[in-house]
Amino acid sequence: MKKIIIILSILCYYITTTPLTAKPLSNTLKNGYLKKIPLKWKTRIGLTTYRTTLQYANGYILAPSNGKNTKTLNDPYDGVHIINAKNGKKINQLTINTYGDRDVNGVALSNTKIVFGNDSHILAAFDWNGELLWKYKAKGDFEGAPTLTYINQDATLDVIAATEEGTLLALDGLSGNLIWKFSPAINPNLFLPKTKYFIGSPSLATINKDSVKDIIIGNRNGLLYTINGKDGSILWKHRSKEPSGILSSPFIKNKHIYYTESYGYIHKLSTKGRHINTYNINQIQYPHVTGSPISNHLDTIIIGSTNQNKQSGFWSLISRKNQQYNAIGNVSATAILANLDTSKKPEFLIISESGWLYIIASTGNIKGKYKLLTGSECTPLVADIDNDGLLELVIALNDQHIYAYDLPSKGPVIWGQLRANPYNTGFQNDTLNEDAPLANKPNISTIFKPVSPLNGFQYNNWFSKPIINNRISKHGIGHAQIGMTFNQYKLKLNKPFKSKEVKLNNGLKALAIIIDNTVQYYLIFPQQKPISADSIINVVVTNNPNYQTIDGISPGKPINDVKKLLGSPTFSYNKNFPLEEKCRFNNQPQWLVFTSYSKVKAGDYKNSKSKTITRAYNQGATIQFIAVR
Repeated sequence: MKKIIIILSILCYYITTTPLTAKPLSNTLKNGYLKKIPLKWKTRIGLTTYRTTLQYANGYILAPSNGKNTKTLNDPYDGVHIINAKNGKKINQLTINTYGDRDVNGVALSNTKIVFGNDSHILAAFDWNGELLWKYKAKGDFEGAPTLTYINQDATLDVIAATEEGTLLALDGLSGNLIWKFSPAINPNLFLPKTKYFIGSPSLATINKDSVKDIIIGNRNGLLYTINGKDGSILWKHRSKEPSGILSSPFIKNKHIYYTESYGYIHKLSTKGRHINTYNINQIQYPHVTGSPISNHLDTIIIGSTNQNKQSGFWSLISRKNQQYNAIGNVSATAILANLDTSKKPEFLIISESGWLYIIASTGNIKGKYKLLTGSECTPLVADIDNDGLLELVIALNDQHIYAYDLPSKGPVIWGQLRANPYNTGFQNDTLNEDAPLANKPNISTIFKPVSPLNGFQYNNWFSKPIINNRISKHGIGHAQIGMTFNQYKLKLNKPFKSKEVKLNNGLKALAIIIDNTVQYYLIFPQQKPISADSIINVVVTNNPNYQTIDGISPGKPINDVKKLLGSPTFSYNKNFPLEEKCRFNNQPQWLVFTSYSKVKAGDYKNSKSKTITRAYNQGATIQFIAVR
């Protein structure tokens, strides 16, 4: 009997680890589109899960792995594999500890660091040379992916991560030191799962409108928590319907939060916690849902489920129509959303554990059905991984290999990976801010394109973006860029300056930036809040004639000259603030504002019917202040 068991074990090992012959993916639908999806390369990385975040950056695929076997220690395939995205060649493999359970599910990355946790209860950050920056020992496994955001008042991205033991952690991005932690309470009087595990990943959104994004995360106790990003306190929470544990991560689009409890109810909430809708996909006895609900511009939702009896598949929830159910076997992965062909409309793509890949139209119709070599739990990645201007599809299968395929599409990408972007914020089309450079450490300044339909997110490259010292543009004035924090501005400026606070009469205050004894410009902030390191710059104003737009418009420029470039002007002022006069040209861009502060008006209001608006002006008048907002 022992011999039979040994032989069966050996056969099972080779069945699961021997690479299968890879071929192009062929559409099995007669009238389907995208007939062939050609294979680019494949390489072995080990096993993945429904929590695995495949990432692309700087010419590399970063693939976390649970190794050859999820139960073994010291597995040679554990860790994060760094792969050349053009040819599939393995460049490096990061592991935190030399021995132990080094399985990894989620990885986050910025221009300065690579962050992940493992099943030995350790979360760590590495630089892009693979050198350890810091590590933090927790009390439980890190099953979900970490998230990068700004918590404290410096310009370095900090880390939010949750443990299976039931603790949500905020760690300093420079040192790995604990900033705060949150642990859910178990209420024995409530009919809820008597546990407090975190399995999914945290998502980020602005909830309480301070300068720090807040955290939304589901727990195995059946509650969705929204946590104050600054201090780890609860802002609000939502109880699941069944109730059942929450294994998946929240999906956030605009001001709406979608989350799924594992027994088949999708909840749609406002970011304030108001219940908007509940979708019931509990049509087959207690489906087991692990993926996030992905929603498109038509509010179509695609989500899959697993079930012990294999009575599972994926649902298409279409606005004002009946649900569509497709029984294709267990679906653990989350759907992705992008334009996958040469059409103008984005499609969903979802993968099953039984070895099928489906492409689904915005209306829920199936456009493609492709047989894979084997199944997968892992959410695919869609990105331009070879920088040829076209998208590629990256899939990790249960044969322990990762495959890259060429797509004919130029995008756009809307939701191209498990947690939406490399910071894992879980927010559709989010804006990511560049991480502050670390002293004597690699800084990948070209890691992401600032604006690209192939990204699925926007990127503010504050620190690496070249600055024309005297330029006024839609991004800001000189080094002061719209949207950056005051601390980011100081780091970008990188020179001594003085400042002076000036109270304005319109509920705002200005901070004069003085360099070489000259006021360069004014940073504008709300009057009721003190200016701190994390105060966000929303408006920059200057009356310094050394600053000008690309067309040569600068303070002190005659209005007659500006009129030739931007069309006829209109002048106005508010009687409550008579010293402030606004000037608006017909062809003026929205981000540009012209004002003056003087008892002497540029506009001639003598013949104006309203007395406060006029198109007539004094011919010798000039532009006084230029603002960017």
